[in-house]
This record gives sequence, C-alpha cells and structure tokens, in this order.
Amino acid sequence: MMKHLRLLLIVAGLCLLALPANAQPFLPASTWYAVVYQPENDTLRWINAQGEQATMPRPQLTGETQFLDLRISPDGRALVIASQLNTGVVGLGIYHFATSSFVATHSAQVGESVNLGGENIFTANSQYFAVGFASGDFANPAWRVILFESQTGSATAFIDHTHPAAPQAQLSTPAVQYIDGTYVHFQLIPQAVGGSETWPTYAWRIFGFDAAMPLISESPYTRADVQVQLLTGSTVMSYADTNFPLAPQMGPAPTMNAIGWGVLANEAPITPIHVDASRTHLQARWAHGGEWVLFLSDDVQGNRYWNAVLANGTPGNNSHIPFDPQFTQAYGTSDGYLLVNNANTLFYTNGFAPNTAQAIAQLSANSRVVYVTPLGISFMLEQIGGGNLANPVAQITPVPPIVQVTPVPPVIIVTATTAPVDCTLAPPIRVGIGVASRVVPAMGSLNLRQTPNGAIITTLAGGDTFNVIGGAICDSGLYWWQVDRNGTIGWVAEAGSDGYYIEPYTPPPPPPAGGGGQLVPPAAVFCENALPTRLAVGESATVLRDSLRPHNAPNGEAFPQRFFMEGTQVMVIGGPECYGGQVWYLISGEAKIGRIGNRTEAAQGWVSEGANGSYNLAP
Repeated sequence: MMKHLRLLLIVAGLCLLALPANAQPFLPASTWYAVVYQPENDTLRWINAQGEQATMPRPQLTGETQFLDLRISPDGRALVIASQLNTGVVGLGIYHFATSSFVATHSAQVGESVNLGGENIFTANSQYFAVGFASGDFANPAWRVILFESQTGSATAFIDHTHPAAPQAQLSTPAVQYIDGTYVHFQLIPQAVGGSETWPTYAWRIFGFDAAMPLISESPYTRADVQVQLLTGSTVMSYADTNFPLAPQMGPAPTMNAIGWGVLANEAPITPIHVDASRTHLQARWAHGGEWVLFLSDDVQGNRYWNAVLANGTPGNNSHIPFDPQFTQAYGTSDGYLLVNNANTLFYTNGFAPNTAQAIAQLSANSRVVYVTPLGISFMLEQIGGGNLANPVAQITPVPPIVQVTPVPPVIIVTATTAPVDCTLAPPIRVGIGVASRVVPAMGSLNLRQTPNGAIITTLAGGDTFNVIGGAICDSGLYWWQVDRNGTIGWVAEAGSDGYYIEPYTPPPPPPAGGGGQLVPPAAVFCENALPTRLAVGESATVLRDSLRPHNAPNGEAFPQRFFMEGTQVMVIGGPECYGGQVWYLISGEAKIGRIGNRTEAAQGWVSEGANGSYNLAP
C-alpha cells in the first residue's frame, strides 16, 4: 500500500568542480576500472591495468559531520553517498562524476538509519538503485526500502513495514542485495544478533508493474556471503555443504566448508566447485569474466589466505591455487583479478596464478577498494568534471558544493520502461514482462545475448520456452527483451523485417464444457521411467505436497511466485505429456502468491504428476 513518501528532497544546483590549470580529467578507455577510497586524505582514485589514471577529493554533503558509506553505479558514472549531517539526521546524495555535481540530496527521518546494502544496489543498466532505511525500537520496529532514479536522483517508489504482506520481523535493517528485471531483493537483518549463513530475504516487485499495487514475497537471495553477476544472476558463495565433512566450528559464526555457485532465482541446487573440511571459506568472488572464483579461507587458528579455483571445476577435480598470505584483499575483474598485499601495494594479473601479478599502484594503509567494474558491464565514465587539458593523470580539486536543504513532496511515479522512438518501424510488441513466451517454432535458432545486440551467450532452438523478465529496450531498430531460459538469462530480439522471432506461448485450451470432459484416459500415454499415470483430463485432482509450482510448458519454466499448496483441489484441463521421465498435466486452480501471507488467485500451468517414487497429484 502506497502512501506519501516522508522523505526530504534537497534540491541541488549543478555545482561544478574547479579544475587546476594543468589537470586532465579524461579517463583512458579501459574494460574495467577500480575506484579506491583513501580516507587519510578523503580521496577517490581511479586505477586500471596501466595504473592510476585520476584522483579527486570525495564529494561532501553540506553540513556533513561524518562520512558513512558510498556506492558507485555499475557504469561508473554515478555516486551514492550517505553521511551524518549537523542537523542530526543522515543525508543521502546522488552525485554525477562527469558534471561534478550533486543532482539531488535527501535526508532520512529523525532517528532513522540508512543502509546502502551490498554491492549490487543498482540495476545492471545503472538506471535505478534502492536503499534501506530503519528506525523504531524492539517494541515498534519500522523499516522501508526506497527506489531512486539515478539520472535525476528522485525517489520514485517505496515499500515499508506497513504493507499488508510485509513480514512481522523484529527490529531489522533492510539491506538491498540485488535488483533484477522485476524485483528488488533485500535482506532484513535483525539487529543485536550474531552471524548467520542466511537472513530473511524478500522480493519487492516493482519493474513493469503498477507502483500503487506493490507486491512483496519471499526471495531466494537469502545467503549472507554471495556475489551475483548482474547480467546473468549467477551467484557464487561460500556455504556449508552437508554432503561433505564440515569445517571445524570457529566461534558463534557458521563455518563454511564449500565454495559453489548457482542461479538462485530458479531455486536450483548449488553446484559445489571446491570443498575443504580443514578450513572455513568466505568472501567468494567471480574473476576473469566468471571463469574463475576467488575466495578467502581460514583455519581454526585464524591463519588466512586467498585462493583461486576454476568455476567449472568440481570438488577433487579442480585447479586450486592457494595464494601467499601476504595478499590480504582480492577482487575479480573482467579479464583477471586484483590483489592487495600487506604492504598496501595493489597488483593486477590476467593469469590464473598470482605469481604473474604486476604492481600497478601504492595504496595508503586504510585504503579500500569501493568499486570494480562488474562482469559484463561497460565502464562508461569518460571524464571527470568536463575539463579538456593535457595531463593524462588528473589531480582534481573541487569547490565544495553548495546544497540548499528544501523539503519537497516527491512525485511517486513508476512506469514500465518504454523503448525509444527509433523503433517505430519495428513490428508491434506482442510479449511483455511476465508473459510466458517461446521462440517461434519455425525459427531454426535464435541468439541469446548478454546485452541488447551484444555478445552471444548461447543459441535457442525453435519452440524453446522462457520467462520474459525485462525490457523492452530499443537497439538497432529492434525491440529487445530480457528472458530467463532454465537459469540462463540474456536478451533476445522480438522481431525484425523478416518477421517475429518470439511469440507469447499459450498452453492448450481447457476441455469443452458439458459432459465431454474426459478427453484423455489414464492409459493413453506411455512414459519410460515415470510413475503410472492415475489422472484424466476433465476430472479433479488433489495436490499432495506444498509449493507445487506450475510451469509454462511440460518441463518448461516455472511461473514466478505461484504455488499450489497441499490439499488444494484442481482441475485437470490438458495433457498428458511425457518429458524428462515424468508425466505432465495442465491443471487449473487457486494458487498461493509468494511464500508469505495468504493471498491466492486463479492460476493454471503444467505440473509433473510425480517423480522419484512419489506422486504430486492424486485423483
């Protein structure tokens, strides 16, 4: 339920940074940049494989008394900063490096804390970001998550603890973990508790839907120690794998004996790639374009060192390199990784082994890497502050921006992204976010790409089904949609001058009414290795287990946030079909929406009658 956002918008003029006469704020083109925050002199430093390319003092909010935290957008253009102000509240500023200006600043409510969340608080295209706020006490906990637009800095929508489906959580701080094409995923981390392998996590449906009717449901991004690839959703993590011996307990925090990865949005099992029961693992990170994984390991004596393994390996069959303990920090890049040693030297290598690393910068003792260009994302910041002089290493000294604090009621508007007008000659759009779709069967193949008109990930075959989760985006005169095909996420074009490539997928229609319901008797299908079928089209059935998920096709994609619960009476309206050693039927009935709350609505989809010796449905 939406209500007026009690958020003070602080209108900021464009306060450009002053540039010394010998400065050159242009950044050389590079596939990645690292940004280092140096607190000793409150400075940001831009570093790539060739070394330091630019520095500038950290932008400050007017009235700032204590800097708290910052995040940089995936494309490197925007900065979000949180600081304590002399008014007693926390300020939040949105700053653009290219213009050296705050485009907007906001202040939290009195007594409210601000949590900038994990590293993925922005959408992959850097257009939006979300921030968590918490207040109240253990008797009256309060929280909210606000979505902001990066270009203008305006608050566009929010959800809070008063939503009818909001969890009744103890005093907790919302921490945004990941934003995909539909949902903002945030953890509610209880205050005054120890460590945990997982936290309660929720998905706020916002993109492509009416902001006045927000939906909140449980999210699969519950793990505390993960790194998500923005474009694909592939998640690498440390975790406790009970299929292997567990690591020794180290205090109250959980111990992790394994490193693995998975696409959590599909609720697929985690694939282990490295296991070591003698140590506990943490801080798993993608490297070298997702082909390698870096992680820190620790024995019961507190002896730590970083490691590298192959992402496509398996326990006992993987290339594993433990690093020299002198390396205290590690960060993945699109073509290798970065290391920081105990002498505060920053190294870079595009080789698997760290002995190929070359020193590229000397850091201060308290420096920390606050940004590395995410895998698959292009670094788009070309210059800092708009100057045009001759020195390739910029040392920029800004004039402190003047920001007037003025409360302004925000306009809360969220609409689905519309494509630019240069696609007006493209065939009309026929699919949309949430629409079950497929590759046109007559198509021999269709490329699935990392970005609209970008690099090819894989090839889809005619008839392949998928869920549409993002878009539309116009590129090269075509409409592009982000889709999820069995956990592989990418972009496909909808149509071109030669016709449509994808189309909405309509399941088989229900049987005709009035006496002709039993269209297919149980004996009409043979499915090798499947349980004997007991159902018939036109008859009712009972769901035998909780959270039975409907799919858009036999053995196809599961519809998001739809669950047939144990005991539900459903109608069998289509099938049977044999796929994957299971018999599938199209059913219709009341399905639960999300994993929390009691909201239901009519739904239909394909479900397996049974598998692994157990039936999901009974006549």
